[in-house]
Amino acid sequence: MKSNIYKIISGLLLPIAFIALFFIIGGTEHGKTCWIAFASVVISYAMLIAVPLFIPNSQSAYLFGVTSGTVTGVFFAIQFVISMIFMISDFEKWKIALIVEMILFAGVIFLLLQLVQADEITAKKEQKHEQEVYSVKNLVFKAKTIFDAATDVEIKKYAKSVYNELNTCQTLSNSQIKMIDETINLNLDNLSQFAMVGDVEKTKSVASSLITLIKKRKVLSKQGE
Repeated sequence: MKSNIYKIISGLLLPIAFIALFFIIGGTEHGKTCWIAFASVVISYAMLIAVPLFIPNSQSAYLFGVTSGTVTGVFFAIQFVISMIFMISDFEKWKIALIVEMILFAGVIFLLLQLVQADEITAKKEQKHEQEVYSVKNLVFKAKTIFDAATDVEIKKYAKSVYNELNTCQTLSNSQIKMIDETINLNLDNLSQFAMVGDVEKTKSVASSLITLIKKRKVLSKQGE
């Protein structure tokens, strides 16, 4: 709680000091160029503080090696330098200052939108990968459970061959592989039932079918790389 309060206070010190100095040194009588520059500094600082809250500097928020914090930090530094030049010069052609500021803001907004898009795409990929890993791990766990529970030597041998084959599967998935995974899952249920009752022949048959399916899955996974 205290650390958050300190962060808020420290974050407010700079804009308070800047605004105070602006009015103490320059007063309230300024040209349009100066006011444009003043507003630009305040807005860019607000972005520096607020944007990383909405686009966290996580690994999935990277774009060309930068994060939202880096983008807004560099933008604020550039904006501050340019705005100070505008404030000091305060030239009459305020439209030039406005155009420059609009270009700068348009550029940073474009980069931030790219970050948001990259973050969403990466997050979806990570979610898909997690689901793929879970699917394979679940099948491997099932096969391992069948192997551990088997008491007959022959059945244990067939269960182990299925487990070993599954354990070397890639996590890559697509619609075809998902269908194969569902079939493997059903066949593992059958393998478990036959193994429990000690039916060696049916266990051997199902294990053979499973190994064929798993090999087909591996081929499809390699093609999808």
